[in-house]
Amino acid sequence: MRPAFPILLFLFLAFRPAPSQTVRCGTAQWFQYLHQHKGARAGGAAKTAVVAAPAFRTLETDHFSLHYSLRGIHRIKTTPADSLLLHLLDSLYVSVSGMPTDSRDAAVIAALDAISAPQPVFAATMADFFEKARDYYVTHLGMKAPRIAVPSNFYRAPAPPLGKYAVDIVDVYRAAKDGPAQFSDVDPKTYALTFPPSGGGMLIENDFLFNTTLDPTGNLPMGDTLKSCYPTICENGGTVIRDYGVEWEAGLKVTCFHEFYHAVQFTYTPEPDDFHVWYETGAVGMEERNAPEVNDYLQYLPGFFRNLSRVSMFDYPVLSTDSWYGNGIFHLYLTRTLGEDFDVGVWARLEANGNDIRDALPNQFMAHGKTVGQVYSGFAAQLAFSGRTEPAPFPLFSPDMPLWPRLQTQSADLAAATDATTQAQPPLTISALRLAGLGATHKGLFLEDPNLVPVLAKLGADSSRVEFPDASPFPFGPSDSAGRETLLILANASLTKTNQAQFRIFQSLASQTLFAYPNPFARAASAGPLFFSHGSAAVAISIYSEDGRPVRKLDFTPEAPLWSWDLKDETGKPAEAGLYYYKSEGRLLSPLVLQ
Repeated sequence: MRPAFPILLFLFLAFRPAPSQTVRCGTAQWFQYLHQHKGARAGGAAKTAVVAAPAFRTLETDHFSLHYSLRGIHRIKTTPADSLLLHLLDSLYVSVSGMPTDSRDAAVIAALDAISAPQPVFAATMADFFEKARDYYVTHLGMKAPRIAVPSNFYRAPAPPLGKYAVDIVDVYRAAKDGPAQFSDVDPKTYALTFPPSGGGMLIENDFLFNTTLDPTGNLPMGDTLKSCYPTICENGGTVIRDYGVEWEAGLKVTCFHEFYHAVQFTYTPEPDDFHVWYETGAVGMEERNAPEVNDYLQYLPGFFRNLSRVSMFDYPVLSTDSWYGNGIFHLYLTRTLGEDFDVGVWARLEANGNDIRDALPNQFMAHGKTVGQVYSGFAAQLAFSGRTEPAPFPLFSPDMPLWPRLQTQSADLAAATDATTQAQPPLTISALRLAGLGATHKGLFLEDPNLVPVLAKLGADSSRVEFPDASPFPFGPSDSAGRETLLILANASLTKTNQAQFRIFQSLASQTLFAYPNPFARAASAGPLFFSHGSAAVAISIYSEDGRPVRKLDFTPEAPLWSWDLKDETGKPAEAGLYYYKSEGRLLSPLVLQ
């Protein structure tokens, strides 16, 4: 037996979250409550009173049943294009003015249906966006279609035919306040809420107002409009991206594409105990993919960037940050990198593996011929240009990127010539070091932790470069400091391990005499290659074994920041411990000890 709507919404709001800083989908909060209160769905049914739902009218489409009210606080938003409907509505209410309220409302709705009165533009627009969302996800991408046949949550309409999806258009805030707990301190800036199959279909905001009340005539809903603001919340003076009380079509578009993607997700994981980050990540990514002109996702990015270096992508707190939603930009990056249909495979894998996102993502990366390190470091490289106007050496995955926050950075001064250690980095996080002291002399930076994938971004208005160094020292020279900002970005591509970056800073010493350092070279104590002093002319250094056999010939130029030997012979085989000799043209042999 299904729970009644007031019970569901009571559970959704009863944990009393802190007031929302941004407007959000309510689905994540609903599952967070269920996670914190196991068995809550069954436990509250016998104790909670059921609030009578108002009479409703229904708009049927090929795949949806949209239920809405025409009077009272839950009434649907109307526009000037609804003048004929409003005229009919007023006339019919006059004709049945002597009837009891419930009977009067039902009679008016029946009369409207009997004469095929037009549907409100708000509902018709919503239906159109829902059908387009279904066409994109199901017909175009080939994902599963929701096939639920349960009654609606709020209006308690009969179950639609199998394959049709029930949507209740309702004032979410008032529905909460009318419940038994009188949630006067709750501020649910919520677009909508999609339930798993056992809970029914979807609730969607009726007029993009919250804190809604009736005016003295008892007819017109009044309240603050739902807005998206950036880079701070509206109350702190943020710039309004969209005022959805006015730009309601934009609000409907992002909401329909976002919420119906939740409905699609629940065809793969019908009753998820672990409502992980990928539910909201995918929904935000899909809404921005299909409604890029709205830019609703921008409001979530400050919270996402604040947590990017210190909270694992899989462990974002649902109620305290916007990272679940801001992480939608990773979904956008994967769309550009892996293809439009990559998420189809992610959800198919989640269905097969018991909803394990730590398995599903690497599985899809592998299916596209990529490792987690390649994907996540590529994402990190793109984020080097977040909040910047410098031209990138590759196409950016979002044209909005110059508007985004910048990566937060620490500083590392290579002129200090001391080793450095960064803060511990949780799995799937990204941090950045701004490197200084690059031009003082030829230097190199060696990253000792192989679990952190480095990206070097040298940013400048004239030209920018991005490199993915391997395990050898990252060389820097005087030219690196001229009008450039150099970022060393570290992507922790591990799915489970927290890693810490430890750096060894090397200096290529300029000298009139050729010498190797350190010498003797202890492999166990040194993570890097062996270095030679830096000369002012091109030189070829030959290395010989103790018995005089040629081992390696190394060619260097003065422009090379670091002169080094990777301790391998000409065939790529590591040199064994022992005594070696090295020399350049016109010089005597010098001994070199490898331990």
